[in-house]
Amino acid sequence: MQSVPVKFMRTHIKRSMQVVTIKHKNESWPAKLIKFPWDHGKLSGWFPFARATSVCEGDVCVFELTKRSPTVLEVSIFRNSDYT
Repeated sequence: MQSVPVKFMRTHIKRSMQVVTIKHKNESWPAKLIKFPWDHGKLSGWFPFARATSVCEGDVCVFELTKRSPTVLEVSIFRNSDYT
């Protein structure tokens, strides 16, 4: 599971578990945001997205909340290989 910053979770996610859609370009994947009251959140469903988009160690993924209901997270990927 991928970690999600606590500030984002507190601001945008009201329930302890919320179904979301991860979108990148013309593809999408179902996922769940799991909220922990004492800590950051977790994004379950990250691995199918990472495999399909060939995310590698060192790549940076920027998630943008583009729709609240149903929740959609649009992802921009900045490849480490583009900057080395």
